[in-house]
Amino acid sequence: MPRNYKRKAPHRSVVSSDQFDAAKRLIAEGLSKRKAAEQVGMKESTLRKRLKSDSTAAKLGRFNPTFTIEQENEIYNYLKRCDDLYYGLNMTTLRTLIYEYAELNHISHRFNKNSKMAGRDWVYGFLKRHPDLNLRQPTQTSIARAMGFNRIQVNQFYDNLQSLQDKYKFKPSRIYNMDESGINTVPKKIPKVISIKGEKLVGKIVSAERGQTITLVCAMSATESYVPPAFIFPRKRMKGYLLNNAPSGSIGMVSDSGFIITNLFLEYLHHFKENVQPTKENPVLLILDNHSSHLSLAAVNFCGENGFHLLTLPPHSSHKMQPLDRGFFGPLKIKFAYECDKWLSSNPGRAIGQPDVAQLVNEAFKKVATVSNATSGFKTSGIWPIDREIFSEEDFTAASVTDINLPSTSSEQNISQNIITTISTALSVSESLPNTSNASMLPEPQPSTSSKLCTLPTSSHSRTGTDSALAVVTTPLGSPSAVDPHSNEFTPLSSIQPFPKAKVQTRRRKGKKSVIATDSPFKSELEKKSQEEEEKIAKKKRRLELKQDKSCANKTAKNSKKKKNKIDTTKNKTVEIKASQKKVESKENDYFCALCGEKYVDPPTEDWIQCSSCHSWWHEQCTHYQTGTFICDICITDD
Repeated sequence: MPRNYKRKAPHRSVVSSDQFDAAKRLIAEGLSKRKAAEQVGMKESTLRKRLKSDSTAAKLGRFNPTFTIEQENEIYNYLKRCDDLYYGLNMTTLRTLIYEYAELNHISHRFNKNSKMAGRDWVYGFLKRHPDLNLRQPTQTSIARAMGFNRIQVNQFYDNLQSLQDKYKFKPSRIYNMDESGINTVPKKIPKVISIKGEKLVGKIVSAERGQTITLVCAMSATESYVPPAFIFPRKRMKGYLLNNAPSGSIGMVSDSGFIITNLFLEYLHHFKENVQPTKENPVLLILDNHSSHLSLAAVNFCGENGFHLLTLPPHSSHKMQPLDRGFFGPLKIKFAYECDKWLSSNPGRAIGQPDVAQLVNEAFKKVATVSNATSGFKTSGIWPIDREIFSEEDFTAASVTDINLPSTSSEQNISQNIITTISTALSVSESLPNTSNASMLPEPQPSTSSKLCTLPTSSHSRTGTDSALAVVTTPLGSPSAVDPHSNEFTPLSSIQPFPKAKVQTRRRKGKKSVIATDSPFKSELEKKSQEEEEKIAKKKRRLELKQDKSCANKTAKNSKKKKNKIDTTKNKTVEIKASQKKVESKENDYFCALCGEKYVDPPTEDWIQCSSCHSWWHEQCTHYQTGTFICDICITDD
């Protein structure tokens, strides 16, 4: 069918079997044909014609659909499922898949057999019949975010949040969220401008090609309180003019990269304390992500001593659960882009630099720091009011691609079973088709690995006009050799191109999770890690000292040999050189551990390993070697 086909008689519509049966029932009750036709919504002439043939028209016009309503519902739900998994199909992939689907099931079609792709007209017609589908520009989503935002991690966060709320009874004004975001002197999205239609390139002046990024640290409560922001500039020294016209009470910090680090976060906690004034009698709940700079031992100790309770979000879930990301940073950057555009128009020929950022942020901050943005950010993330059901199963569908069924202990058997059941329910396809008069009923749902038709949930939208004609066609005309959708020979879309599923992979490091950072178990773990790091640093210092002593001894030995060889005669020199060579050979057979200095004994009592870089020998117990090529800590330190 042409893409923009216009019906010659748009007022006409197909009389459904329900309408026809209702009209016959009214006539049998004694109503006239004219009155019966008016009540069921059809013309009297049409009713008389249908009564004479005792049937209803299957369709209007000469165009026949390529697929049945049942098959189109399968295509619709396959596309929706791929989109929920964040593996949506583009135009080319869809056209190729539809062609292969029609060919494998011997469905009569008019697709191009040279390109082996369905036509664009069919795709646009399919989108018109399913108005809730459309070609969209997707947002890039990392694999870590798709994996990290899952039901188990989210439930653990809400369990921690509920336990803290039950214990301390925080008021919404004492629940804060803190996060950082980069503010660039060249915004990514600039405001639209009025230009001539059809012009290929519309230019707009910006400060530079790339610009500089200044980190903005913000915190807001669940009601209306905003802590004055902190600016982190990528420079060596902090200057007072960098905060000219900044939001009242703001502070400035510097780092080499412009990002937050451990000591800067501790400095920000002091700033946060001055503005919020937490105490042990009136504590504050501070929710933040689990970045390593936020979870240092010094920061945890400071919070514990001053009435802070730190709760971390699940890893890689800030796009869904961070109130500042959900309700504040987006509008702030839009307003900041407008302020940058206004500044450049007022200062032609000048570029926005670090001294101008604070003033521009201040103008945007005053417009965005509202009560509605704060409350909506906490509400959409389910933090306040606490709502663990704010996210549906569809929100966790992307995580099912990498789900791994881990062996559970007896105490965790029921929990694991519930998790597997939940994932299976989300992956299953079990909704019925729309209620049409002559549409055939679908078989029971089958797994995607089955050779039978994989029945998927049907679309919820209604069909009118010519689409109702499509709804009553159950077999495409002119295709007697088409495979019965209910037979074992029918090939569903999920068999042609299966839904993505990741292979089981072994984790190289322990995964993170939501924790109450100020609790004793986490604090003890931080203390243990800190002690281990101190021991490592002490060992490295000792190795460096041993290396320096060894190099000094080698230098003095070489110098003494040179002096001795100069004094000797040529004849004695030859003899002494031979003797020294023998000594060197004997010394080369003596090996010492670079860390503890113990001499190698044959046969050895412990395992030894040689550095592949400097060829020095080490006790295996004196190293951190596990597998692969061994490089000692001295060589690593030199690098």
